[in-house]
Amino acid sequence: MPDAGKPPAPDVKDKKPDAPQKPEASPPPVAEEKKPEPEKTQAPAAEPAKAEAPKAEVPKTESAKQDTPATEAAKTEAPKAEATTAKPAEDTKQKKNFRFWAEKGVDAAGFGGVWKAWEKGGNRFKNVMKSLGTKAADMIAGRLVSMTFKLIAITFVAGLIGGVSTYGTVLLLSLATGAASGIGRATALALAAQGAELFLTDRDAEGLEQIVADAGALGGKVREHRVLDIADYDQVAQFAADIHASHPAMDVVMNIAGISAWGTVDQLSHEHWRSMIDVNLMGPIHVIETFVPPMVAARRGGNLVNVSSAAGIVALPWHSAYSASKYGLRGLSEVLRFDLARHRIGVSVVVPGAVKTGLVQTVQIAGVDRNDPNVQKWVDRFAGHAISPEAAAEKILAGVRRNRFLIYTSFDIRALYAFKRIAWWPYSVAMRQANVIFSRVLKPKTVQR
Repeated sequence: MPDAGKPPAPDVKDKKPDAPQKPEASPPPVAEEKKPEPEKTQAPAAEPAKAEAPKAEVPKTESAKQDTPATEAAKTEAPKAEATTAKPAEDTKQKKNFRFWAEKGVDAAGFGGVWKAWEKGGNRFKNVMKSLGTKAADMIAGRLVSMTFKLIAITFVAGLIGGVSTYGTVLLLSLATGAASGIGRATALALAAQGAELFLTDRDAEGLEQIVADAGALGGKVREHRVLDIADYDQVAQFAADIHASHPAMDVVMNIAGISAWGTVDQLSHEHWRSMIDVNLMGPIHVIETFVPPMVAARRGGNLVNVSSAAGIVALPWHSAYSASKYGLRGLSEVLRFDLARHRIGVSVVVPGAVKTGLVQTVQIAGVDRNDPNVQKWVDRFAGHAISPEAAAEKILAGVRRNRFLIYTSFDIRALYAFKRIAWWPYSVAMRQANVIFSRVLKPKTVQR
């Protein structure tokens, strides 16, 4: 039996897979071979170098065969990776050049802080989109940020081109419509206090004579004033022809005159719609087409200021007719902002909220009794948080000096407009609720046409 246990030993060495089957041998040989067992158990652990040589070749050849498609794919993807890495390098160069000149122009205009804030916000948005972990999100984020930078830069560059404000340096000749009361009167007096030469118009003859006297008392000079209706093109054109016959082109043209009417579609008459467009939109257009071309021809630059309204940027309840005219004026001004930039004529739009003017008490509300105590209570509440015309005029002139496009007279309108642009769905819910409250409080009567 001991001799029978020796021959299998070389077999175990030659056939290592049989090593685990060793315990199946008879007990006597197992007992005799307990001493070499550690060596035999160690042999597989110690002899991998010898045994791995033949066995390692097989996996290597198999892995090589298996890796060939992967390596081939890697080789095919290698040029793509190089191409993709090359493109960002070129893009970063262009972006660096673009951002360098854009930031330089923005810093020169004094808006460096605004640019940095936009850039910081854009980077944060891009990181949030990237965290979604999708290529689409990354692509959208990159394009949005890139477009934002380009749009901001274009806006600022256009502003810089037309940013030489005559009003900011020397105030010579200023035209103001609607000068007899409200914002128009306060603005005319503020200009007079700075020594401006004024050309004033209004439909109110008594109010116009009063503002002429008050402006003179402040040191201003009213060169021409005339009672006229800006909705009448012939009257405006004649006034412009008479002025330009004996005076040079204006340096500042301010369209301030306007009227207001509220109501639901079923309550507003055709006269309401027509008067809003004729006075609030066509009136400024008549002034623009008769006074701005001489400014362009004079090549001295200048400023055009159009007074729109909060109803020209947000959807206030019952303001459909009024908003039609004020949105139109804002859109017109935005186009002229860029059209006139090359002539160094800055264009600004004023979007006042509640201002304590006669318009608050005279606004027409279609189908509603203004003498109703409940209606009067809400009108008084509206006037309670309104700013003075003098405060509005101060903000307007400060915005014109800086050649701002949108000039706000109160923070609430600025916040509401930002709310509309950033959060459309909550804004729409709020506007629906405001409309419900408006309708409940004012309680329109039956249709009156």
